[in-house]
Amino acid sequence: MCVISIIENLNQIPSKETTELMEKSNPHGNGFVKWDKKQKCIYMKKGITLDELNDLTNKAKNEGNLSMIQHYRIASSGNSESKLNTHGFLIENMSNNDLETYTNKDIFFHNGTLDMDKLNEIAIKIMLLNKYAVYPTNKDNTEISDSRLMSWILNYVDHSILNLFTDNNKFCIMNGKNGKIKKYGSWDLVKDENNNNDLVTSNNYFKQSYFLNSCFDHHNYEEYYDKEENKEIKRVLKKYKNIGLTKDQVYTEYLEYGTSVYDIEDQIESELKMAKDYNYEY
Repeated sequence: MCVISIIENLNQIPSKETTELMEKSNPHGNGFVKWDKKQKCIYMKKGITLDELNDLTNKAKNEGNLSMIQHYRIASSGNSESKLNTHGFLIENMSNNDLETYTNKDIFFHNGTLDMDKLNEIAIKIMLLNKYAVYPTNKDNTEISDSRLMSWILNYVDHSILNLFTDNNKFCIMNGKNGKIKKYGSWDLVKDENNNNDLVTSNNYFKQSYFLNSCFDHHNYEEYYDKEENKEIKRVLKKYKNIGLTKDQVYTEYLEYGTSVYDIEDQIESELKMAKDYNYEY
């Protein structure tokens, strides 16, 4: 799971310490957008360091530009090293997918994992109906992500289609004409203890990751979860016993990085699919 932080007032800006937790749990690249009141357009920069993200946020705050989105990526689809797969993504057909741009086009952000096979089925239908529709690619020839493909799809369909995918996904779009932010799915209100701000985030797993790393030995993590959560962990361990999944791996490869107990199965299935698609041993 990635994490998105939406900022629409001063009390929603995360502290430096909290952004460090967000990036630690989501280490595959950061992205930032703001509504530039002076230019009357969106400014986006992605594939950036945490220091640069915090600098851009503080600069926007000092300018009075209080419509911002921060995104911290952990790859579940698409190449994990390509900066082009960091968020956001312009909603357009022939997207250049630049790492830095000023634009009046809407910009899309995603937290979760979408089924690429289903998205490709939608993309095929779009291309059959529209001769000008060009399937998106990355300029560095790396595999695009599910989020990139969905941003392309949104150029051709009403954005309300996102409501069909909100069971395990969160989305937001910054409007390129006025900077307003539209959220889809269930979002969290998270207290930032470092500056007492109330953050609007797509999940709170980054705080769980801090708790796990700070408070307990992973060999005894059962005592920190309730009955239903421990039941789910045992179910997942039993289901994937044939691939050698161990209790320690559940901690070190999933829980330690802020993955929800109830998202572990989806993450493993995504990894197994990628292993099959690219013919490597899981």
